[in-house]
Amino acid sequence: MNGSNNSTLAQKYPAVASWIKEDTIEITHEFRRDIVARASDEEGVIWEGDGFRTLDEAMQALEAGIEKWIKDNF
Repeated sequence: MNGSNNSTLAQKYPAVASWIKEDTIEITHEFRRDIVARASDEEGVIWEGDGFRTLDEAMQALEAGIEKWIKDNF
């Protein structure tokens, strides 16, 4: 692959990559909820979304959710 189309997950989702160094993300499938994504810290869940049809949809939403939480809390 050439470098122009070959981005790493950390480049595509920098907030997720940063978050997972200190805290937790979870991406799973739950009965009747399609794909569920969560971000949590030592105090609990800071963002959760569900109903995603693809992993990429879940990752995009997780990235936006973490970015918003960081903006609102720091």
